[in-house]
Amino acid sequence: MSLTYEQARDEIFTLLDTAWSYPIKWPGRVFDKPEPAATYGEVVFHHLAGGQQGFGSGVNMWKRAGSLLFRVNVPMGEGFTLGYRLAKVVSDAIEGYATPGGVWFRETSIREGDEVGGYDRITVETIFEYTEVK
Repeated sequence: MSLTYEQARDEIFTLLDTAWSYPIKWPGRVFDKPEPAATYGEVVFHHLAGGQQGFGSGVNMWKRAGSLLFRVNVPMGEGFTLGYRLAKVVSDAIEGYATPGGVWFRETSIREGDEVGGYDRITVETIFEYTEVK
């Protein structure tokens, strides 16, 4: 399969939006932060360096890769129990999975964070890869 940068981003966001049942702050999308003490997710998305995978007969394949952080923000005082449970929902949605267009995820992990603005934060980190054919 072949995806453009934008198509890959859209497939990743659709996958996360389907798995997550709370508000999500996406890059490039207007976000109305939920009322104080409400759980929400936050996506940090970056493409990394890629390179040519193959060529010939007028077809060039390009490996695209990136990093995805999904920050689970749970109001302080709820403990990390809810944060871990919600981080696991996100991790299970992407780990060992490929989107319909061929974005796949590897090296997925859950990392505890510090309190930020009245929220305890747990982050799901993963590397994604896909192919673009030109």
